[in-house]
Amino acid sequence: MNKKITFKEFAIFIQVGKPDDAAMALSVILDLDDDVAEKATQFFISRLKEDSNMFAKLMNLRIQVEQSENSAMQTLMECFDFSGPQLIEAMHVLKTIV
Repeated sequence: MNKKITFKEFAIFIQVGKPDDAAMALSVILDLDDDVAEKATQFFISRLKEDSNMFAKLMNLRIQVEQSENSAMQTLMECFDFSGPQLIEAMHVLKTIV
């Protein structure tokens, strides 16, 4: 049985310079179309250059989903530039994971 892909794998792919693999992981985690996952990953990478706390924000997402949907949505916007239907869909998927 395959191990479930998580944000940890996404973060590792980013850290080792494999953005395509990171986008694939994000696509699987949040059930995104490949092009959406690619754009979201590139956004995350650009934000990471400005804010070294991006990984910490991402790792707190599970707690936020459990405690405050608004906080979780804010994190998704900050990390991946999701908005509108993408944001709602990502939140829905996260709630099923957590």
